[in-house]
Amino acid sequence: MTHTNTIADADDIIQKINFYLDLTDKRDSNKSYGILLKGYIFHHEELCERNDCPLKVVKKLLLEENEHENKELNKTTLLLSHCNIIYEQALQK
Repeated sequence: MTHTNTIADADDIIQKINFYLDLTDKRDSNKSYGILLKGYIFHHEELCERNDCPLKVVKKLLLEENEHENKELNKTTLLLSHCNIIYEQALQK
């Protein structure tokens, strides 16, 4: 897991997005993926300088004890919107 600012080329971006999508897709069916995704979120939150980062909202949802179905849908949307941010930051480079 590398921060977006340290990615060198398009292949790195594609690899990071694919890895992230795998974690997001398999988090409910495979405990290891869920653990890796939580680690990714907490690590990213420490490095991210964006105030509007969707993963910061996801972290807050993860820390709440009573999650409902609507929060789960919202969390999935926020997790996937992070891929868009990775892509946008890569285009700016």
